[in-house]
Amino acid sequence: MNTLLDSSAPLDVACEVCPGSLFKVNDRLDSLTAGESLDIIVGGDDQLRAMAIHIKAEGHRIEAVRRKGAHHILRVRKQQ
Repeated sequence: MNTLLDSSAPLDVACEVCPGSLFKVNDRLDSLTAGESLDIIVGGDDQLRAMAIHIKAEGHRIEAVRRKGAHHILRVRKQQ
């Protein structure tokens, strides 16, 4: 299966720099329907904060945040 087209696959933007990571998250969220969720893998604390602010500003809900090694995984539910 091609995970680039699989909306259920996690989106890893840990190595991306802003604003590229935000564009990738927006593109993936745009491909979802309201109520679907997406796991986003981000790098350090700064990227986590920036991503959380962006996601909330776009009107989506962060349902969970967990640490996995040096990264964080955000579970985001599309609201609109």
